[in-house]
Formats: sequence, C-alpha cells, structure tokens
Amino acid sequence: MIRFRHLIAFGALAASAAFAPSPAVADRYRLADGQSFEAAPVGEAEGVTILLTHQGKEVRLPSAGIASVESGDPLPKELEPKLARARANYRVDRRRAATKLINRYKRAKEAERAKLSAKLDAFPASQLEGPLGRALNERRLREFALGRLAATKGVHGIRPLVKAAVTSKDKKLREAAHAAALKNDTLLTRTYYEQIVGMPTSTKRRMRALGRLAGMGDRRAIPGLIFALEKVESEIKATLATAGGLRRVPVNLGSQGGAAVNAPIELPEQSTIAVQTKVSVSSLRQVSGAVRKVLGGLSGVDRANSKSWRAWWDEQPNTYRK
Repeated sequence: MIRFRHLIAFGALAASAAFAPSPAVADRYRLADGQSFEAAPVGEAEGVTILLTHQGKEVRLPSAGIASVESGDPLPKELEPKLARARANYRVDRRRAATKLINRYKRAKEAERAKLSAKLDAFPASQLEGPLGRALNERRLREFALGRLAATKGVHGIRPLVKAAVTSKDKKLREAAHAAALKNDTLLTRTYYEQIVGMPTSTKRRMRALGRLAGMGDRRAIPGLIFALEKVESEIKATLATAGGLRRVPVNLGSQGGAAVNAPIELPEQSTIAVQTKVSVSSLRQVSGAVRKVLGGLSGVDRANSKSWRAWWDEQPNTYRK
C-alpha cells in the first residue's frame, strides 16, 4: 500500500499553536467573565474550543466567551502524552463528522447539498483528505469529491487524487483523478509521481506513475526520475544481497593506487533483513528499464544506468534544467 506522508491547523484560535505534535506550549486564556487559566489547545470546531488545563482537565468552552489568549507557561511534561491523545482523538472525531456530512450529501437534495457543502468548508483540508479520498470510490460522490479535491491546494488535495490515479482498479477514476490533480497543481502532482516511481511499492503502480510522467512530457521531471532510478537500482542490489544467503555486494569504488574496482562490501545482517522485498529482481529491472526509457524520451539522450544519467545531468547548463 502506498503511503503518502506529510500533514494544518484548526481555526483562528489555533493559528498560533497550529496543534503540531511536538510543542506542548500552553497559553493563558482570559474569559469574558473575568476568569483566566493556563491550558494547551486541543481543537476548535462549531464554535466550541477544547482545551487541556495544567491540572490535566479537558474543558470545552464557547469560543465567543474567550476574551484573549496570551503566552503562558509550558504544559507540565507529564501531561504531554495526554495532550497528544486528546489531539489524536479530536482529529479522529472530526474526520468522522466530515464523513457523515459527505455521506448525507450523497442522499441529499440540491438545497440541502449547498448547506452541507458550506458546513464542510469549516473543516481544515487535513481533516477532509481521508473522507474525500474514500468518497472517490463512491460513484454518487465521485464528482463532488473530485471537485473539492481539485480546489484544495496543497498536499491534502493532491495526495488522494494521485493515490487514486495509480491505485484504483477503475480506469475511469484513475483518469479523472489524474486530470483533477493536474488542474489543482501540476508541479506537486509531478513530484508525487516521481516519488512513487522510487517507492518500494508494486510494479503496476510504479509503471502507472511513469506513464503519467511520460504523458506530461515535462523535462523538469528528469532529476526526480534519476533519483528514483538510483533508488530502484539500490533495491535490485539489496534484493540480490538477500537472495540465497548472500551478504556481500560488489560496489564500484573507482581505482586508486591499484585498489580493486569492485570491492565487496559486507552488509550488516539487520540491514539485509530490513530491505527484503516481495518484489522480484525481474520486476525491478522492468521498472528501471522503463525509467530509463522515460528519461530518454524527456531528454533525447540514452544512458545505461543511474550513475551515467547523474553524470550527464550534472554536465547540463542551468538553462537546460529550467
């Protein structure tokens, strides 16, 4: 299964904290009735702000009742795990709420759909990514999901579209998702396809990503594809190293003072176990050959392997790279 990694804040109140997983900075909240206390933000939705106080109590307050937010002392370290769990639970709850609204959209009439769409506008893109990505697989929701994802800038719009474009069994969905991704952000779409080619995922998905890149015909994909080719060739070496108990890989070290050109390098046992893959060497070679073919189509030249492609690219003037 392909994993697309990356991840937004929750609203006006949360803008300063952004609810990132690492800092556990607390703020001093002053309420309209004069009360004040220190707490860390968990989330904010539908006019309600959720906080974790320094005493470890989770409180829910009407956002309108918060008069001001100032810098406060850090949250006690022992409460950081509780804060992380609270934020994780909050994100799960909000994704579930978004999923319910999207499912209601499927059965709703036109007037109600406008209201549901407005409610979804209140969710940050990070909370809509998963629900909209799943909605792509529902025929009655596909057009709606494609439209919203095409209009969602950044990774949370592109990632589910690219994923559908290379993983879906439905060819029409693959084509529609690719078109929506290009409409959203061509550069980010191309970058994701380049990354998929270098991922240890199925040959079919890698070949689909290569097909997209070939169809886009963008020469700026060359350095990303060279890097992907380097990773594929490393996979081939690692797979060969784990076959039949082999633990030594010949690595070209060049020649200096009569040193061996192909010196055997011992691979740590843990490393060889970690790189074992179900993908066969023949499949990996199929991918590497396809990458070289796409590189040839984009550049007009032919090179035998990633090392020669890298050397060729390094020789190109900056005017060529743009």
